[in-house]
Formats: sequence, C-alpha cells, structure tokens
Amino acid sequence: MFRSSEASAEVALIKAKGGNVWTLPKGLADDKETPMKTAFREVREETGLEASIISEIGESHYWYSIRNENEKCKKTVKFYLMEFV
Repeated sequence: MFRSSEASAEVALIKAKGGNVWTLPKGLADDKETPMKTAFREVREETGLEASIISEIGESHYWYSIRNENEKCKKTVKFYLMEFV
C-alpha cells in the first residue's frame, strides 16, 4: 500500500514475527473470503489503514514446514497494489 505526493512516496510495511524483518501485510483467508477481501481485511488489521486496490501485482508460491511436525505445506500469496484512502 502506498501514498504519494510531488516530493515523496510512502509504503506501508509491517514487522514480521520476531520483529527483525519488514514485509508487506499478508495473511490467511477466512472461509469463503475472496483474495481481494482478504487483502483489504489484512491491510486494515495489520496497519490500521484503509486502501483501495489499483491492480494485482503478482503471486508468490513457496513451501514451509510446520514446526514439530513432519509435514510440508504449499502457500500462495497474492499481492495487490493498493493506495491509501
């Protein structure tokens, strides 16, 4: 999410768990929630800001392991270009 003026642009980031890494807001979809609705909700919950979607900017696909379990999970994260309202 961003906002801009003639002189600068600002981007909303959050600190990931542990507080050592800055990242874009993201999270899990609720039951029957579309990816766009998830993006609006996660941005609002994690930053306290309201935004409008300009366009989808891509997807990230990766695998992760669940701690203390011998299971791998595939995750897809959709990213949207969002402007501060």
